[in-house]
Amino acid sequence: MPLIDITSFLNNAPPQPRGFRARHFPREEMLKPILDMTGRMSNPRMFPISQIDLNVRELPNCNNYQPQSIPTMDIDPTAASVANFFELGKSRGEDSLVELCESYIADIQQPPYPVRCCITSGCSDSLTKLLMLFLRPNDVVLCEQFGYPPTWAVIESFGGKFAGVPCNLTEEGPVLKIDLLNSILDRWPEEGTGYYAKPRILYLILTHNPLGITYDHESRSKIYHLCQKHNLLIIEDDPDGNIRLGDFDSYESYLLSRKHVSFLNMDEDGRVIRLESFNKTLFPGLRLGFVAARQEVINFMTMASEVYSKAPSGVSQALFIKTLKLHGDGYHGYLQWCYKLSKEYKRRVNVFFRAIESSRSYRSGYIIPVKPDGGMFFIIKFCFPEGIPGLQTEEIYYMLLRRGLVVDLGTDMVSSLSEINNVDFVRLRVSNIASDTLLKEAAHRFDEATFEYFLKFRHDGAIPIHQLVNIASDR
Repeated sequence: MPLIDITSFLNNAPPQPRGFRARHFPREEMLKPILDMTGRMSNPRMFPISQIDLNVRELPNCNNYQPQSIPTMDIDPTAASVANFFELGKSRGEDSLVELCESYIADIQQPPYPVRCCITSGCSDSLTKLLMLFLRPNDVVLCEQFGYPPTWAVIESFGGKFAGVPCNLTEEGPVLKIDLLNSILDRWPEEGTGYYAKPRILYLILTHNPLGITYDHESRSKIYHLCQKHNLLIIEDDPDGNIRLGDFDSYESYLLSRKHVSFLNMDEDGRVIRLESFNKTLFPGLRLGFVAARQEVINFMTMASEVYSKAPSGVSQALFIKTLKLHGDGYHGYLQWCYKLSKEYKRRVNVFFRAIESSRSYRSGYIIPVKPDGGMFFIIKFCFPEGIPGLQTEEIYYMLLRRGLVVDLGTDMVSSLSEINNVDFVRLRVSNIASDTLLKEAAHRFDEATFEYFLKFRHDGAIPIHQLVNIASDR
């Protein structure tokens, strides 16, 4: 099947890099060896750092380390060294990391056409450049009803709008209400009727944030065919998808769980763009990720990087390559670390859920903890028998805060302000907490605040806790 014309989705011509143009002269005709005095190259002996020595953890949350180093020089011109990676590198990323990402996508997702990659500083950087290329003023981007708020700010900054499609906030999924998405697209008015133009982009968080539930193959297939029917680009954002919470007895079983989980696997006409990040699985300050898509999209992204941000950090790329080399060869080093990280996340999630599911609030039917199957986050829903859920959730939030437990309000993660009053959950993450004892303490505090609310603050005449906080601050 021929690929769609991706250039028809561009908002205008992609940015054109400008710079110094190298003139070539046959090397065999040169009278003497080259002495490069251009601005393209630096002298690594002028850098304040000659070598970086690393202590790389063998496992998450442990104190066993293996030494590794980024040397000053390496005879391999593609190897991670100060001389090779601390220069201003290629806008697409260093060749060795680009090749690692491309082989990872080709082997694990097995797309039906050649997929290329370019390195970025993470999913936010990737999305910003993509929207810079593909979003037109007043374009509507379809997304999930609940998601990551900074994404919506990027869309708005380019003059676009976003429309949240209702979600199923349950363990069963699918996350997106697919039949409703189909109805929205089928009934969308044509241009010229006073409404916004029909959407051209669907943006999805594949391992959903805040829910922590992954789109299964059947859901992806239905969504993909809808996008074919209505000619939508699919931008799939999967920053923490390699954190899996299944029962894996080996790296091989973990690896099998990552096979064919991307829309790229079924992308027969070239409409899918995948965003991944290493910041969630290694450390946030790394600022490293990549875009995987057909060749034309990567060409456009590389031109955008050349014009707006130049090359991604060579230091970060060198750290990534050297850190993961101790865990395995090529992309297996990265996935081996993700497998080990997943086991630690799974253990922590189990500790917290065992504690919360033995609580009074759970046994009384006041809360529904939604157990995640992947990613860093999960939600706990409140079962309010009456009233306005959004306001009541905020009351419980302040009661949690008074007990020193900080969570994320679901009302901050809803795409439409008109839906805030219907939001009945908070988002949590277990990796921040230092020990199992403190995870159990967190569950105890959550139960304490929730149980107290349902016993006392549900009654008429009770002063909402946030008003008490405001009164105290005014004094």
